[in-house]
Amino acid sequence: MAADRQLFDRISKIPAVQALVRRLELGGAFSCVNVSIAAQPFLATWMHQQFPDRPLVIIADTLRTQEGLQQDVTTWLQSAVRAPLFYPAWEILPHEARLPHADVISQPLSS
Repeated sequence: MAADRQLFDRISKIPAVQALVRRLELGGAFSCVNVSIAAQPFLATWMHQQFPDRPLVIIADTLRTQEGLQQDVTTWLQSAVRAPLFYPAWEILPHEARLPHADVISQPLSS
């Protein structure tokens, strides 16, 4: 969308944002710990726009947070070719002698 593109372009001109882009271009990482939950999907979409050839990994603390992030990022990326992939937690500990539910294992494979 043109409005989204204009918004991303305006944000990209902010000096602090330009410094962030330079850091990320050099291979730096970025944590959203101090970014409000409501702004995180927008930030993830903006980062995808800045670095379209790089994978973007978003780790959420709960399934509910992850589902909200996924829905919001999908909305922001509505013109994108691919929707975000969802890799749910296996919800078992490494030392447990059991496999996660089949739906949890098959979800990433079907995406």
